[in-house]
Amino acid sequence: MRFFLLLAVVSALSFPKAIYAGDYMFSTENFTARVGNVRLQSLLVEQGKENEDTVDVQANVYMFEPSINIDDVRGSEASDIEEVDFLVEYTKANIEGDVAKIASFWAPDERSKIKEQLSDPEMLSRSMAYFEKYPGLNVVGIVDQGATKSILQRSLSMVFGANIKESGGQIYLTNKPANDLELAIIEASFVK
Repeated sequence: MRFFLLLAVVSALSFPKAIYAGDYMFSTENFTARVGNVRLQSLLVEQGKENEDTVDVQANVYMFEPSINIDDVRGSEASDIEEVDFLVEYTKANIEGDVAKIASFWAPDERSKIKEQLSDPEMLSRSMAYFEKYPGLNVVGIVDQGATKSILQRSLSMVFGANIKESGGQIYLTNKPANDLELAIIEASFVK
């Protein structure tokens, strides 16, 4: 017993910048992006930044090396990674176009807005067409922002975060990340 306790203490001391959460060890990483590439660049310009300037953030992240690539979720089986399985099921629901099922993945206080958006037949059709054309996932990492996490995905030529939060032991999507500007800078840091 003492050995395991000592091992735990030594392990914790060996990783002073690490945060343990779930099955991951999040570490503090630096991200740098050009202001002009940040989707919320207007907030940075208001702070006196120019489009050519760079901005830096530090965030608690877990990066998958290599990234998790699923070519087509329709043939995907469950993995050992809850967040990835969640996105697989969400993508499947979008391919099917079941509005109630899609909305069930969202935080309860955001579901009515999602249902409203998808009640437009053209919007639902475009969403289904997108997911049918791009039925895969490429998960590069997870950002831990405390109240929310963002699952970083590569799609086409960009990286974006799917924001999730836990409530009552369940994972839900949310349009309210804990720090949207930080997330936007992290996303833009992948632009080459």
